[in-house]
Amino acid sequence: MMLLMNMWRATVDDAPAKQLVMNWNHDANSLQFWRASSNFVYRFEADGGRSFWLRFIHEADNTIANIEAELHYIEYLIAKGYAAAAPVLSLNGRFVETIESEQGRYYGVVFEQAAGVRVQVSGVTEDQLGRWGQSLAQLHLLAEDYQPPLGTKVRRSWEDILRFISGVLERHPNEEAAVAELNRVEQWLLTLPSEEGHTGLIHYDFQLDNVFDMGEREAYSVIDFDDAMYHWYAMDIAAALADLDDLDEAEAVHARTLFLQGYQVLRPLDELLMSELPRFRCFAKLYSFARLLRCIEGLEPANAPEWLIGLHQKVLTWCSQMREGFER
Repeated sequence: MMLLMNMWRATVDDAPAKQLVMNWNHDANSLQFWRASSNFVYRFEADGGRSFWLRFIHEADNTIANIEAELHYIEYLIAKGYAAAAPVLSLNGRFVETIESEQGRYYGVVFEQAAGVRVQVSGVTEDQLGRWGQSLAQLHLLAEDYQPPLGTKVRRSWEDILRFISGVLERHPNEEAAVAELNRVEQWLLTLPSEEGHTGLIHYDFQLDNVFDMGEREAYSVIDFDDAMYHWYAMDIAAALADLDDLDEAEAVHARTLFLQGYQVLRPLDELLMSELPRFRCFAKLYSFARLLRCIEGLEPANAPEWLIGLHQKVLTWCSQMREGFER
């Protein structure tokens, strides 16, 4: 999640969004706020009512190099026939546009509307579960052959993420349980097989809110590669399967089996790494915890609007719940 202070400033009057969208063809008065979490996301229309998505971020929350690396990977996937929401060139012929404001610099990109329809966990079918697994396996097969262009920023790795977590925890010296968890996770990751075929560029958030069903016997169209990183492919599987936790136990077990069967149609599973899926989820929870701790830094709740005070309280509650997990 971005810094809550940045979230507050940019949504007061939508000024950054209004300024950024001017760099793309758009219908007047069609810009609408969608959400703000890791990025600001706004929907707008152009070309006779087609939907597009403006995504932007403050320079304190991401770098232009990271964004450009993400877009290069998406272009690679599309060129290989993988269904992903395509970035749109601006009127200036750029994928990333930059604006300056009193609050600092913002980086904006626009994506086409993803093909297909959203799938709800509560109504997911057996066929959809299998194709969801196949879609992730197809992504991993393509990731094995991906090479970033020479001289450009490479996407983050799990080691970069551990350094990020460590830096956040250093600013919060009372988080002793999280520091202990970080040490456990790091030592465990160093024991895992890391040769070719086990690790590569993963999506990291291949859950159902980021994939769109394009119909029977078709793959899924995928969005939101913002968190893509070099990690074990098993991390992607663990993160996707976490989406099924809200089902009752019998349904969840059956759904996970169908997902994994679908995955194995295209790519084999490593039994050792599959047995470690719960520990990969420990990595994800620790990363989420550090991001939440960071997002409230610098915020003075007493001066914030009511909606932001409520969100700040939610973040504190989430952090407290995660802390209990580390201590256990």
